Amino acid sequence: MQESQDNVRIEYIPPPSEHIEDYGRQVCRRLGEEFAEPEIIHGFTQFVKVAVQIIERRLNGEGFDNASDQG
Repeated sequence: MQESQDNVRIEYIPPPSEHIEDYGRQVCRRLGEEFAEPEIIHGFTQFVKVAVQIIERRLNGEGFDNASDQG
């Protein structure tokens, strides 16, 4: 018996951490020399990782508990 398309679960898998880090470096460098500081790149990359985690959980139907996800 064939499973209905309504019952198929699709799981979103985010890009690997290394890809997000590469993306962060590229974005900051393209913005200009003043954004290429390691602290700025790190901060931006961390922001993108949190955003990706929130989007992943939303797309996968999971909640996001800020208190338990800090660490």
